[in-house]
Amino acid sequence: MVQQPNHLPAHRHVLNVSESNVQHQIYSLESVQRLTARLLMQYVVDTFTRLGADPFTSDIKRSIAFLAIALGTRAGSRSSEHPLRVSALAASLMMPDQTMRRQVEYLVRSGACIQVPGAGVLISPTIEARALLKRLCDGIGVTFEKLLREARALGYVPEQSKLVLRLSKYHPAPANTNNQREILASVSCELLFHILETVVGFHDNNIERAHVFHAVIAINSRTFKDKTTAWRYASAASSPSDETRQPATIQELSELTDFPFETTRRHINTLLREGKCIRVRRKGVVVPSAMLNSPEVLEAGRALTRWFIRAVARLRDEGFDFDRLARNSTSR
Repeated sequence: MVQQPNHLPAHRHVLNVSESNVQHQIYSLESVQRLTARLLMQYVVDTFTRLGADPFTSDIKRSIAFLAIALGTRAGSRSSEHPLRVSALAASLMMPDQTMRRQVEYLVRSGACIQVPGAGVLISPTIEARALLKRLCDGIGVTFEKLLREARALGYVPEQSKLVLRLSKYHPAPANTNNQREILASVSCELLFHILETVVGFHDNNIERAHVFHAVIAINSRTFKDKTTAWRYASAASSPSDETRQPATIQELSELTDFPFETTRRHINTLLREGKCIRVRRKGVVVPSAMLNSPEVLEAGRALTRWFIRAVARLRDEGFDFDRLARNSTSR
């Protein structure tokens, strides 16, 4: 069962997309579900590729395990840090215990983590380990800011929507230019783990296969980059046909995920056998409409939209400067 955030207000379908991107916008969850899911899939692909390419960890699962240890032990809060048992870490990430133990053993050997006998594991207090944590979190924040800029370019300004405003504090914190990266990193890391909880079970808890699947969706969605097409297929009820999607080749997927060609091909073959992808005119693979419209995927899309709305509300509450998105776009 997909984990759903509780107590998020639902609204009737009323949509007002402002060309100036400055007027309040009113959305229902359903009216932006596919648009939000497409943006989040690109965010996940960019984030996973960045985590896998880190020179210290060199592995997606290892980077995620390290971040989970940091979040689970409250790393950096010296008064409240507490060890995390490997079994609890494996359960939280839906990984086999043995797989998680291998990742933790590597992190301990490399000095990124320390083992507390009989208690669990902690992030090492060394400068190198703290720098790794900051680098990974900042990178996730960068990809989330990219998502928000892309949404704004499409006329999707969630921080001005009624969904976000009804979840936010009446008087959010004033924008603080000194901690914008920290706010982004904190919120986006939490969002990433909610996304993981929502999607990896669909792939037998195989993070690498999930990465390839999301990369297929990201490439398929490149035909929906302009504002008109993006909004035509924004709602849960508006499903584009398989013919409107851009097929993804193994080479493109390998480059996007930073996986070896054979590793990518192996995951694609599994997705083809499972019916989660189909070949199209010998041009590549797509995730078919039948799969995207399945109850399980639609339920996951609703959950992702809710988690995204909550993340944007938290950014607003903590004083994130959304105007910087417009400033960064115009200065590029």
